[in-house]
Amino acid sequence: MEKTEPNRHGTGFTSVKVLPDLWGKKWTDEVGWGYLHSLRPSSVRFAGPGEGVKCDARDWRVTVHLGEGDIVKSITQEVQVGLYGDVENGYDLRCLEREYTRYRDACDENGNMAFVNTRAVSKVNKEELKAVAKTTAIKIQNQDGSLEDTGFRG
Repeated sequence: MEKTEPNRHGTGFTSVKVLPDLWGKKWTDEVGWGYLHSLRPSSVRFAGPGEGVKCDARDWRVTVHLGEGDIVKSITQEVQVGLYGDVENGYDLRCLEREYTRYRDACDENGNMAFVNTRAVSKVNKEELKAVAKTTAIKIQNQDGSLEDTGFRG
């Protein structure tokens, strides 16, 4: 099958998740640096438990997010991407990608969706919300981004 590249109208920047095989494992220099080398990063930074990172995009930089006990929580790399169609920047591309993945799974059979941020609505009783969710087409998104099966089957 052959595909031709559509007209690109520019480039943008975003970050992508990389090296998921290392996530959830203890960081070791031999394995960690060995695989980081394959990404050809311009630089590497580490963020420990509870540490944030500056939004100061650097091409090809890799960020390793470590949890307690040097467990790898995630690894991301800042990348340059092509902009096609209505995509005007890296954030637009990220939103479009999410539309095809996570949000697709959140829709009911009619394409409707609603998210309830349980952190922001901390006064809501989650058990009561689950009871309502069993009779209506809503999904509960947990703090880790996963969607909770509420038992609603239409």
